[in-house]
This record gives sequence, structure tokens and C-alpha cells, in this order.
Amino acid sequence: MATSKGPTYPVLVAIVLGGIVLSLIAGCVGGAVAGYLVYDFRARQKPQALLPPTPTPVPATPEVPQVLPMPRWGWGGALVQYVEPRSPADEAGIQVGDLITAVEGQAVDAANPLDEVLLRFKPGDRVEITVQRGGEERTLRVKLGARPDDESKPYLGVRFTMVGMPFFRRSD
Repeated sequence: MATSKGPTYPVLVAIVLGGIVLSLIAGCVGGAVAGYLVYDFRARQKPQALLPPTPTPVPATPEVPQVLPMPRWGWGGALVQYVEPRSPADEAGIQVGDLITAVEGQAVDAANPLDEVLLRFKPGDRVEITVQRGGEERTLRVKLGARPDDESKPYLGVRFTMVGMPFFRRSD
């Protein structure tokens, strides 16, 4: 009995090659489907969910806004924003938030800013300064110092902002 081995070998080669081709096609299709599903899943998530959580600093805000003091009669004054430590103003008790309305009876307003009113005095002079604090008018005695840059000019030791309406005048 003679058996022929010829036709079996080409069939076996065809089956192996067909299996390799089918495996390649199945791998490509499977990879494409998996890639699409991963992309679709990621696209549905919010962008924030993809990032690691980071703390965001929140600036502290005051619960109640600062109310600017207004003088009882008329408008105007120098709103104290900073008091230099150990300055004449600090020693007299002037505080941040005080509204300086007069120096020795001279009104402090847009027409007479605080720095110009103080130039009428000399270092060492004792002056009365009228301030509005918490809705009350107070009079403080201050001994003016000498300015560090020019000892011939008086020094109070405050930083201020002029507030008020220059076209309204106080009638005394």
C-alpha cells in the first residue's frame, strides 16, 4: 500500500498560514475595539476627574465690608491707613481707621490736606487733632516730631488717604 504524503503537506501549510492571517486580523480588530472603548470611557469623564486633586487657596474675605467713617458735620478728612510704631501719632492714640477732621481747629479736607495743614507747625509743637472714631468725635493732644528726611518739618507718623467731597463746605 502506497500512501502519498504530497497533498497533506500543502493543506497543513495552508491551514497554518490561514490561522496566522486570521490571528493578525482578529488582533487588529480587537485592539481597535479596545482602543475605541477606552477613548469613549475617558471622553465621558469630566476633565477635572482626570487630574489629581490640588488644593486651591481661597483668600480670606471679611464678613462685613469696612465702613468708611464720615464726619458728623460736612464731608472730608484724612482716613488713617497706617500708624508708625512709636511715632507721635502712636503715642497720642491715633489708630488705623480714624478720620482726622481738624488740626488746631483748622479743617482737614480736600482744600486743606493733612500734610499741608501740618506744615503750618514746627517740630515740638503740641497740637489738638480732632478725629472721628466709631461715630464719635474725639480730640487728641499730639506733640509733633521732626521728619527723618528734613528735621525742620513736623512729623505725625501716619499714612492716610483724603476722603470726602471737595465741593461741600462745612458752615461754622
